[in-house]
Order: sequence, then structure tokens, then C-alpha cells
Amino acid sequence: MIKEYKAHPLMLLRFIKPFLFVLVIPVIKGVIQYIVQQKITGVLKLEIMAFSAIMLVAYLQLRFFKLKLDEKNITLSKGFLLRRTATIDINKLSSVVSIVSPIDMICGSVTFRLNTEAGRKGKPDFEFKLYRKDASEVKKRLYGEEKRAAVSYSLYRLALAAALSSSAFTGLIVAVPIINRIGDLIGIALSDMLIDEINRTAQSLNTYLPPIFNIIMLILIIGYLISFIYTLLGTLNYKLFSGDKHIELRYGLLIRRKTLFKRKSVNDICIEQTPFMRILNRYSMRVAVGGFGDEKGEKATIVPIGKHFELKHHLSLGFNFFKTEGNVLRAARTRKMYWRFMRIPLNYAVSVLIAGIIAILIFPYFDRLIVFIMGVLLIVIAYFASLRSYNYHFGHIQFGDNISARGSYGVKTRELYCPKDKVGVIKITQHIYDYKPKTCRVKVIIRSESADSVRVRHLNIDSVLENIKNC
Repeated sequence: MIKEYKAHPLMLLRFIKPFLFVLVIPVIKGVIQYIVQQKITGVLKLEIMAFSAIMLVAYLQLRFFKLKLDEKNITLSKGFLLRRTATIDINKLSSVVSIVSPIDMICGSVTFRLNTEAGRKGKPDFEFKLYRKDASEVKKRLYGEEKRAAVSYSLYRLALAAALSSSAFTGLIVAVPIINRIGDLIGIALSDMLIDEINRTAQSLNTYLPPIFNIIMLILIIGYLISFIYTLLGTLNYKLFSGDKHIELRYGLLIRRKTLFKRKSVNDICIEQTPFMRILNRYSMRVAVGGFGDEKGEKATIVPIGKHFELKHHLSLGFNFFKTEGNVLRAARTRKMYWRFMRIPLNYAVSVLIAGIIAILIFPYFDRLIVFIMGVLLIVIAYFASLRSYNYHFGHIQFGDNISARGSYGVKTRELYCPKDKVGVIKITQHIYDYKPKTCRVKVIIRSESADSVRVRHLNIDSVLENIKNC
């Protein structure tokens, strides 16, 4: 039976969104100015005419949008002069994301995002708004009423996960554009005011450290707090629903999201540790799903935080590619090999110390600042050395019908599990100093646009080539 659904009127905002800051807001500002000052400018007349034309086009797009659904296919039609129709086999859908914002709750609408493994990177394949009663019916017809076991997480665990995964730099990336945009709209340089306030606070702190240290620390703390709040609000009310064929995630406080994807669309699973998680010996587990979310190969966290044995328990969610087999390849367990891992961070540390001593002798008046910079660099190098030590003790790769690898990626430690047919590239790298001991670096890259990868160092190249050939 074919059933047809119409878009919610709130979808009109999606059509005018590209013109929000360049046209809609200036028109509203001009109307308010007219009400207050009782005069209208020629520019405002042109803006109102353009605004009316855009609203008419948006209304026609809303009026001619249709969604048809039968037992096998979903069909979306839009456009009035240029009519476009897309027909998707329901079995080809990799994920369905539904979002309910506070405005949606008031207006009784739901934002839908349908994704396949095709389409453009960086955007969902199809996005539209439906009435709430229609949204639940569409979702039920797409993925049925499969029974799924529910797992919920306490506020403490979600707050701990947000605290251990938040980054000061992430907070600054989120905050700076927002502060600048708000400042532009109200005509005030908010960023300058914030920096001035940070400078005054830093000068009022009486410490033995240079003033630049106080300023940097205050900026990083502010960025970290913003990132923490942003992450926590996005993961509150987190619940995992696991079924035989599908996995559903529900999370969010102000903006509530439901993400449902097929198990067979999962490319790989990663168990990761951020620097903060390493301190408390905690891990998070996520999956990479083809064509999921706002970009292709987006990651979905399925276990926000837990101990390693707890995550291993979640591996019984039904992903059979956790059953690895074959030889485990790892670096030789010798003292000489250990120093090969630690050689680079040791060279960095010696270079920083020598450069710092020379700089103090040349610029004695800046000795406190130079010592501070040296300290920061040595802390970074110490963490880099701990990652190299982790790679020596735990780094390995295992080839078979399923592939597992353990190593590091950036500042994170990572365990990766995937079927061998999901692997896109296996890179083998040899440097000059690898020729004599016949060692190499192996990097496994998963087959997706936003590819996961993990690197394992100093493996025997003959063993690697033989295992790849057999696999």
C-alpha cells in the first residue's frame, strides 16, 4: 500500500535559511526601524521585495514537496518549475536520523535525515520535516518494530565522559565564531571585550609564573568549560537500543536526536582513549557507519565511557567480526627495539633543553618566559613518549577473515576491529633505518570517506607481507 506524506510548514525555514543573515535579518531590522522612526529607505523597499519573492518560492517548494512510501521503496518529490524525484530502496538506507528541537516540540514537527552510502560528503542525502504523527509512522514502516534491548547511562557517567573527551581547543573553535557572529549582529566587539577581561584577570593573579602563562591558562580553561558544556548537553539522556538487525541511539537534552542504523552498515568499531581517559584508565567505544549523519562515514558513540572489560562485554552486541583469528604480529620484545620506539621523543627532549639553555644565555631578561615554554614543550614530549611506550607494549595487528589492530592515532590510543572486506588500504612504510632490521610500519585504513585508521610500528616486513597474502 502506497501512502503519501506532506512536509510540515516549519520546513519553510529550511528553504530560507541560506538567506537568513543576508536578507531576512536586515528586513526585520529595517521594519523595527520603520516602526520606531516612521521612515522607510529605498534599500529597505528592495530588500522587502526580494524577501517576498524568496518567501513565495519557499512556499511553492513546501507546497510541492511529497513523500511516498510503500513496502519496498521511499520516493521524495520536490520542485514546481524543475521537478525532481528520488526513489530509494528501503534496504539501501544505512541510517535514519530524527531530530526534535525545542521549536519542533512546540510546533509538533520532526526533522528527518535519510542516508545511504551514496550522496554528497558533508551533508545528509535527504533532509525534510514531517508532522510528529507522520514521523513515527514513517520510521516504523522503514525499520519495523524490532525488539531492542535498552542500555542507559547515569548522569555521572555522561558527565565523566564529557569531561574526559572535551578539549579546550574544541571549545574555542565552537565559541569564537558564535561570539563574533553575535557581536556583529549587535554591533559590539565581544571578542575584544572578553580578551580585555582575561588580561585584567591575569594581571590580578600574583604568581611566580610569567603573565603570559596566566592568560593562556585562562583562555584554555574557558575553552575547556565551553567544550564540556557543549558535549554534555549533546549526550544527556543517552540510551542505546540494540536489536538483531538495527541499533538505535537516543541522546540530547534541548535538541533530542534518535539515530537508527543497520548493523550491516557498520564499517568498523573503535575502542579509544583520549589523554584524560588514559589518566583514569577509561575507554569509549564507537562505530563508523557508511553514509551516516551529516557526513559520510560519520562516527557514532555507542559506549560513552567505561572500563576495558565493560567495553568487551558490549562487543557481544552482535558484531561477529570481533572474533579474530590468525597470527598476532607485534614488534620484537627486545631492549634495542624499545629504544627504537623512544628514540624520537628522546631526541626532541634533548633538542628542547639545548635550545632553551642557549635562548636563556642570549636573552636573559626573558628567562621566565623561556623556562615556561620549555616546560610546556617537555610535557607534550613526555605524553608523546608515553604513546610510543604504549605502542611498544600493546601495538599489534592480526590478519584473517576479520582484522584487528591496536596502536595510536594522533593523541589517542585506538583498537580497531573490522571485517577484511571493509578495509580500503593497507599502507606499508619503510624508512632508511628499517632496511637493515627488516621492519616496517603498517597503517590500516577503513573503506569510507571519513576513514578510520590505526598505525602499528616496527613489525617484521616479511611476516606482514606473508600474512597479507594469506588474508
